[in-house]
Amino acid sequence: MRMRLSRAAMVTVLAMVVFCFPLSGQPGSAPYHNRNERSRGRKGDESCPTFVDRLLNWNTYRNEEFGIEFKFPPNGKLDVNLEKGSLTVRAELPKQPGTLLTDKYLSLSVTDSLTSVAATLPREELGQVKSKSLTVNGHRFEKFFLQEGAAGSIYDTTAYLTCSKGYYYLLEFVLRSSNPGVYGEDPPPEFDGTEENEVFIKLLSTVRIF
Repeated sequence: MRMRLSRAAMVTVLAMVVFCFPLSGQPGSAPYHNRNERSRGRKGDESCPTFVDRLLNWNTYRNEEFGIEFKFPPNGKLDVNLEKGSLTVRAELPKQPGTLLTDKYLSLSVTDSLTSVAATLPREELGQVKSKSLTVNGHRFEKFFLQEGAAGSIYDTTAYLTCSKGYYYLLEFVLRSSNPGVYGEDPPPEFDGTEENEVFIKLLSTVRIF
C-alpha cells in the first residue's frame, strides 16, 4: 500500500516532532539551541552506523552560516541554492543503470521557518507515516518514510528532521522509479532497494550539525 501525506498532515507531524525537542525561546519564534548543545537521545532511539574510515575519498560539503556538513560520493553532483534564512542542496547520487530506478538523490532543506519545511514535502491525500527516532553524531533526528506516485513515477522517501540554533534541518533521501505498468509487457528489471539505499546510510552517517 502506497503512503500519501497531505500538507496539513505533514505540518502536524513536523509540529509533533518539534514539540518533542528541548526547545526554548519566545512563543511563535524559531527555537534556539546553544551552539554547544546536543539533543539527547531517548531510550529506544537508534544510532546511525559509522563508515568514516571507508569514506576517505568522498567529497565534503560544508556551510558555516547554517552549521551543517556532510560527505558525498566523488561521482555525485551538487546543486546549492542560498537565500535569506534558508539553504537548499540537491545531491544527485550514483545508481545502478538499466533498472526501473530513474533518479536517486538527497534533498537538504535548512530554514528558520517550519512552514517552509512543510511546504517542501508531499501534499497529497492523508495517509499513514511510519516514523521513529535516530541519533546521528549526537543529534536526534525524527526519521519517517513515505511513498507517493505521480505521472508514472513512484517516489520512495526516507526523511530525517531535526532542529538546532533556530534552524530546522530536513534531509530527504529519494528513490524515484518508473511504474512498471507504463512499459506494457516488457518493463526494465526491478532495482535492488537494499543496495541503492546503502549510499544513503553512509551519507547520513557523515552529517554533522555544528
